[in-house]
Amino acid sequence: MQVDEKNQSAEDTKPAKMPRKPSARLQAATAAAEKAAPASQSGKAAEAAPAPAAGQAPRGQEHAQSAAQQGQDAGRRRLHDVRDVPHALRQEAQAKWGTSVEISASRENGRYTGPVFTSGEYLAQKVGERSVVVHQVGDVDFTTNDNMKRRASEKRLTDVNMQINYQGDKGQAHFHDPKRAAIEEMFSRIHRTAKETLGSDFEPFARDLDVVKNRIVEQYRESKQRQFDARTQSQAPQRGHEQQRGERPAAHPER
Repeated sequence: MQVDEKNQSAEDTKPAKMPRKPSARLQAATAAAEKAAPASQSGKAAEAAPAPAAGQAPRGQEHAQSAAQQGQDAGRRRLHDVRDVPHALRQEAQAKWGTSVEISASRENGRYTGPVFTSGEYLAQKVGERSVVVHQVGDVDFTTNDNMKRRASEKRLTDVNMQINYQGDKGQAHFHDPKRAAIEEMFSRIHRTAKETLGSDFEPFARDLDVVKNRIVEQYRESKQRQFDARTQSQAPQRGHEQQRGERPAAHPER
C-alpha cells in the first residue's frame, strides 16, 4: 500500500507539472493571436484609410503645379499660334530631330539655345531632346554679327547653333558655341563656390581665376582658327572655281 501510495503520489505530482507547459504555450499562442488580430484590423484600416488621401495628394500637387505654371506663363504669352506653322516645317523638324519632338511657339522674354533651320517665314530651333521652338523670322534681329547678318540675308542659317534672346516680343540672334559656353559655365560655378568658401580672400583668387579662364578661351580660339585655316586651305581649289563663277567664298567661323 505504501508503494501504491508512493506511486499514486508520484502520479499525482506529474500531472500537476504537465499542465503548466501547455498552459504557457497556450497563453503565448493566445497572446500572439490577440496581438495579430488588432494588427490585421489596423492594417486593413490603414490600407483603407490612406487610399483616398494618397489619391488626393497628387491631384493637389498637380493643381498647384498647374496653377504655378499658368502664373509663370501669364507674363510670357506666345508670340504666334503654333497651329499656323506649315505642315512641311513640322515634317522637316521631325525628319531632322525625331518624330517624337514636341513643337511649340516662342514666348515673349524667352531665351532659346540650339541648332536651327529656316523655312519661309519661320525658323525652327531644337532647344531640348524632345523640344522644338518655332520663331517667326520677322521677330528676330540677325544683325548682331556681320557673319550672322550675311548668313541670314543669304538664307544660310540651317544647322547654325545660335542663342535667341527676346526682350518683350523682339528677339536677337547670337552665335552659340557649346564648347565656349561650357568653359564659361565651368568657371562661373568655380567663381560662385570660391566666393562662398573663401570670403575675404576671394578677390585675389578671382583675379587669378579670370587670368586662367581668359587663357583657356584664347587657346580655344586659336585651336578653332587653326581648324578653320586648315579647312580653308583644303577647299582653296573649290573656292577658286566658285569665285570664277561669282559665288561668295566661305565665311569666317562664328565668334
